[in-house]
Amino acid sequence: MPSLSPDGLQVVFSDPREGIMRMKVDGSNRETIERNGWGTQWSPDGRYIAWGSGTRIILLDTETNQRLDLLTSEQSAMLGSVYWNLGWSQDSKWIAFKGRRPKANEGMVIVANVESSDGFKVLYESPNRVNEDFTWAPDNKHVVFIMRPPTHNKLRLVKVSREHPAAPEVLPGPPAGWDLLDCDWSPDGMHIVFAALAQPEQEDWPTNAR
Repeated sequence: MPSLSPDGLQVVFSDPREGIMRMKVDGSNRETIERNGWGTQWSPDGRYIAWGSGTRIILLDTETNQRLDLLTSEQSAMLGSVYWNLGWSQDSKWIAFKGRRPKANEGMVIVANVESSDGFKVLYESPNRVNEDFTWAPDNKHVVFIMRPPTHNKLRLVKVSREHPAAPEVLPGPPAGWDLLDCDWSPDGMHIVFAALAQPEQEDWPTNAR
């Protein structure tokens, strides 16, 4: 789960043996940032490196090297776990992530504000599959992710409003028969990149008539 620094010179990633790692893009200067973290993302403005740890999300200030908790102790206590592949908003003020309540199976789509604990909000909660990967629309008001909506039998690209939470809206474009896996909205707002499993297609094999 690599994440590039905004200047393209460094990368942070998760290593099963070492935890959260950082190195230059040529592979040099490799260092361990946090052994107990998993799933890290660099903020678009370069200020923070964020990762999950248990029911916490840690922010590493790249200017001061200080570590901050994104969630309050009360917010962390309402969660049974925080999943990997959190997503920064384009303006670096918001983080979206998947959580789960203690002793529950429902996936929760949650946002938190870097500057104020009052920004914590559960946008959507569903027993249907919600993928652990989030990106943001260029307006910084809509969270985009992959899930299996109640009206579909495939994993689809959806968005939900940060300001007015409601049932996620399915986005058009990807072929109906594909199962989508992960997504990322480009910083210029022009493209959404996603991974997918295409529906198998039947193919006729020629045979020897004799």
